[in-house]
Amino acid sequence: HKLWLPERWLALADTLSAAGLTVVWSGGPNERGLAEVADPQGRFANLAGQFDVAGLWHLIAGAALLVSPDTGVAHL
Repeated sequence: HKLWLPERWLALADTLSAAGLTVVWSGGPNERGLAEVADPQGRFANLAGQFDVAGLWHLIAGAALLVSPDTGVAHL
């Protein structure tokens, strides 16, 4: 199983945010709920399902850091 526990994602997001980074959740259209479970208070923007591959590439291109499970996005 390649999924982290939701509280681990939130702890990482909190750490990155405290370091001055803007945290956004991303994923496919069927993964929006994963971000909602990890961040039930919606403290960070949930962009899951809002991009096609080209749009996701542009989002990543402007990012200072990408944290990703072993999925296709990690290869972008």
